[in-house]
Amino acid sequence: MWLKSIFAIVALSASVPALAQEMYFRKDHWSVISDPSDKTCSILANFEEELVLLATYDAALDGVRLKFAIPEASSRKDGEELKLKLLFMDTMNNLDSGWGEKKFVVSRMGPSETPIFVSGILNREVLDDLARNKFIALYFGDKLIISLNLSGSAVVVSKLRKCAFEAAGLNADDPFLQ
Repeated sequence: MWLKSIFAIVALSASVPALAQEMYFRKDHWSVISDPSDKTCSILANFEEELVLLATYDAALDGVRLKFAIPEASSRKDGEELKLKLLFMDTMNNLDSGWGEKKFVVSRMGPSETPIFVSGILNREVLDDLARNKFIALYFGDKLIISLNLSGSAVVVSKLRKCAFEAAGLNADDPFLQ
């Protein structure tokens, strides 16, 4: 069931059928998917049989989009824009609020489908935060919308970078890309 969800959500960011996606790496609830058609790679995180987090990295543009599937957010409409606060935590007492509020757009494949909250393009440093922190959270004002455990993400982010460099035809050892 979750694999079907993965391909459906990855298809949101692509203009080609989801079948063009290729599994690059998988460990525990983490996967890295390559999309040769748009030369990007994505991290997928599947928690409790639900796909929740997607991070798509375009190494050629050096940009990342975060996408959160939030089934409970049934009031949000396709195309709606929201400012959400992005937080990372390395422990429950140490918050990194350096990303501040970011614009997210709600995307739905249909009116009854799970809303996907898609960030604007973020710089690649967000990948460092995904790799080194234990939790990621989104807030709407002071209200917690979603928080996810990032345990095991460091290995996956490393694989994502390698995948994205390969997809873009870049040398992963290029010191200017580190």
